[in-house]
Amino acid sequence: TAMHLSNLLSVSEHLPVRMKAGEGLLAIADLLTLDQRNEIVVDLLRELETGQEEVSRYIPQYLGPLLCSLPDKEVEEGLTFLEDFVRSSSVSPARAALLTLGNILTNLARSGRAGDALATRVVGLLLKGVAHYDDTIHQTALSVLCRDVLGDESVPLATRRACFLGLGKKLLLANPMGVIATEVFAMDAAVTPAPVLWVGAIAYTFQIFFDFSGYSDMAIGIGHIFGFHFLENFNYPYISQSITEFWRRWHISLSGWFRDYVYIPLGGNRRGRARQLLNILIVWALTGLWHGAAWNFVLWGLYFAVILIAEKLFLGKLLQRLWRPLRHVYSLLLIVVGWVLFNAGSLTQVVQYTSGMFTNWSFTAAEGKHALYLLLEYRFELLACVLLSMPVVPWLARKLGDRPWLEPARMIPALGVFVLSLLALVSTTFNPFIYFRF
Repeated sequence: TAMHLSNLLSVSEHLPVRMKAGEGLLAIADLLTLDQRNEIVVDLLRELETGQEEVSRYIPQYLGPLLCSLPDKEVEEGLTFLEDFVRSSSVSPARAALLTLGNILTNLARSGRAGDALATRVVGLLLKGVAHYDDTIHQTALSVLCRDVLGDESVPLATRRACFLGLGKKLLLANPMGVIATEVFAMDAAVTPAPVLWVGAIAYTFQIFFDFSGYSDMAIGIGHIFGFHFLENFNYPYISQSITEFWRRWHISLSGWFRDYVYIPLGGNRRGRARQLLNILIVWALTGLWHGAAWNFVLWGLYFAVILIAEKLFLGKLLQRLWRPLRHVYSLLLIVVGWVLFNAGSLTQVVQYTSGMFTNWSFTAAEGKHALYLLLEYRFELLACVLLSMPVVPWLARKLGDRPWLEPARMIPALGVFVLSLLALVSTTFNPFIYFRF
């Protein structure tokens, strides 16, 4: 009977028959032996591999629960099959695999296994789908994460809010800034007016922050669902008043890793000032190489190493005497130039772009026309980027205080961001997280 139902689920041309067959399989699953269930799961996985659209639409919702009813070893083997489908260039099997993974995740959560290794692996596979180059597979993975992870009623409001706002940072802020940055960095910097180069550099400064912090927010939220508690990774780095402070606020986990596993083992600051400065230089050269085996990344690392060394030797004391806004301008100027080094495609572009930012000024109306167009075209996104780069939300939270009605009320803007993010996702082409490059 079970094999007959499995065949009907796979080959029937009628939707009601497929659905009844699937429901029947789930109803009698507990009566089947382990070998029988395993045989049915293997058959359904083979059906997914055929890539038929009808199969990929109906099998996942029944395959997921059946696979979860097997011992962990068999589930691991099933996940290996599904991982191969997700990585493939064939859209239909990949979509079916992602939908199946979503159903597996839901079943694991309902059985109280949301924090175990299997659930963690499933989330990792879904994130691989998000990083897929095919737009359909990418969007399917995102929708599965939103539906089967964030849609679960047991997920705390604060966790959903973090995921929704992280998605919004990526789709509503990082992506539009990426459009500007991509356009400007593709120009010949040697002849591009300085105002346009500055707009492009500032746009990339916002893009990389909201891309990285948005991904981190989603990772923190999803990790919390499965019992993992990660620290905040970005603490408003653009309000820093020195480069030393900036690197205490930017990508905190990466900075902490290099401190604990490279800087301190090298001796840290325990072997004299000269050795400390050498250790800083080594750490930042390695930090640059960690981001990519290219000279612009090495230069980027050494650039910040020199600034940090200067702040330790004499510049830090001088900065303390400056007016706070001037310290802030100093930090932002060096940060923006640093991101130009980071995003440049070659050392030639580094030289042309950075020199053009300071020399390609003619102070004519034509010079500023393109820059003004970009600023006006993306004025709302730029304004949101400026405001959300500052601790405006925590300030409002402190003003409002800890009131019982606030926790559910905070979900209203988060849901609004989520809806806008879905609209943006549908209307844009594939644009993965920059974070995935590193």
